Amino acid sequence: VASLVAGSRSSRASIFQSLSSTEQATACAKCLSLVLTCCGLSPARCTLIFEGKKLHPPTIAAKAGLEFNSLLVPIAKPAPVVGGIPSWSPPSREELKINVDGALSPSKATIGLIIRNYRGIPIKILSQSMPGNSPLIIETMGIHVAIQEALSVKGKVVIESDAQVVVAAINGLSAPPWRILSIVEDCQKLIKGSFISVSFAPRSCNRAAHVVAKLGLYGPEFLRWDLHNVPASLSSGVVCELGRVTQLCLPSVGLMGTILAGVLGNLTELRTLSLRFNALSGTLPPDLASLVQLRNLYLQDNSFSGQIPASIFALQNLLRLNLGRNRFSGGISSEFGNLKRLRTLYLDRNQLSG
Repeated sequence: VASLVAGSRSSRASIFQSLSSTEQATACAKCLSLVLTCCGLSPARCTLIFEGKKLHPPTIAAKAGLEFNSLLVPIAKPAPVVGGIPSWSPPSREELKINVDGALSPSKATIGLIIRNYRGIPIKILSQSMPGNSPLIIETMGIHVAIQEALSVKGKVVIESDAQVVVAAINGLSAPPWRILSIVEDCQKLIKGSFISVSFAPRSCNRAAHVVAKLGLYGPEFLRWDLHNVPASLSSGVVCELGRVTQLCLPSVGLMGTILAGVLGNLTELRTLSLRFNALSGTLPPDLASLVQLRNLYLQDNSFSGQIPASIFALQNLLRLNLGRNRFSGGISSEFGNLKRLRTLYLDRNQLSG
């Protein structure tokens, strides 16, 4: 490395060509690490001279190490692009895919994961509180939990996370930061010799796991939903045809909170959605417009608010729409006239005008 850095151009070339491909890669990595460390010394020197502030040497080395690790992160296989933004893609027919993410609040840290098959149908959803307040540690622990879930499944499993540095470390492509070293080593031991792979996914491809993790921040300490162990009150309201959800009927089951974007938008074969007589609030998500097959929409007797969104008027197959007894406000849009197939419409007991 010293010869490669200090030698002349011709001597560097001859030395480099004499190395094997593995040695060349190692030498390049060490040279890059050295250059980044030196680059970190320059601003530290200026800070000392002009501001009188000393930077601890390990801090300089740590910053260089983080930059070095980020440069070594492999380029992920491009994800499908929808509207210019990469989106989640299902695994192959022989595989399952686990997406995992972490979430932090001032008082709590959680991880969330979702296991889906090649049709995109959730097999298991898990949200769990974790100790600590470091995003890096929480993300790593989340992948560790995902690996344990994958080991309970016989067959090939792809684990996706948007934590680039952690994914690269687990795959042996960069040295892990010391805080997560022991967790990374345990992850590597668990997946050795298995059919489990850990891959990076852009954040836009990891939204479902992010929603589950966020749910854990404001919900119970531990939440598990298993396709093979669904509560009777929920399972009776879910109807599938050819592996796709066509009816989601959950009236009077005590649902609370808001409907986040990404929760319903993927149910593109849904024909009936009934969430009436619950305690849902907030505005309706914009991706409701993705439910192009929807015939029946029953949202009465909740606390939805705001204007009736444009996403409703994109549902050209609607036959029955009930938004009564909510807190919708604003004028009654003329766009209702574009719903040519609509037979019944209820808007009573809102705060609408016009």
